[in-house]
Amino acid sequence: LELCVCRLLYEERTPKEVIVSGAVDAVKGEYGTALGNVANAVLRKIAADPLPWPDEETDPVAHLAHSTSHPAWIVERWLRRWGKERTEAQLKWNNLRPSIWLRWNALQGDRDKAVAILHAADVEFEEAGDFANYYRLASSFYPRAASLVQLGYFSVQDPSASLAVRLLNPKPGMEILDLCAAPGGKTTLMAEMSGGNA
Repeated sequence: LELCVCRLLYEERTPKEVIVSGAVDAVKGEYGTALGNVANAVLRKIAADPLPWPDEETDPVAHLAHSTSHPAWIVERWLRRWGKERTEAQLKWNNLRPSIWLRWNALQGDRDKAVAILHAADVEFEEAGDFANYYRLASSFYPRAASLVQLGYFSVQDPSASLAVRLLNPKPGMEILDLCAAPGGKTTLMAEMSGGNA
């Protein structure tokens, strides 16, 4: 049923009646006629009026909250703080697929070695200007990049996740207790920044 609803909302090539009919037949075959009839009624209702969003003119907060899957209190706060244009841009940005970042293990060598390894693995990337040793992948699917992580050359970590460690500025010999560490990205960064001696 969830797949059917997604198809009703986003698939344009297949007629809605065909989508509903296929799902109803599947439900009837698996669970019987009674539940098939319930599925038919629900799916036909969704097909007729799939997204009854609040009106944008009369209730802009509710409209943006529903249409972008954000809590109304955040939308309301951002509208007050930033205005309509910037709020809509931020809501849209929040729904984008995030980039995948690799953090070079500095204990393995310098930036030139990191770049050479990425090039040798035929991985397309760009460097993060403000964050040394961070490389944003051009695609979310790179089996070769995964192997570089398994070999210990890189970790998967967004640059923003390093801010707490950079503020801590670990030094060799420091005793650091990292609570709630999983999968350990910040812990390994602390080890790298302290030369493996924290």
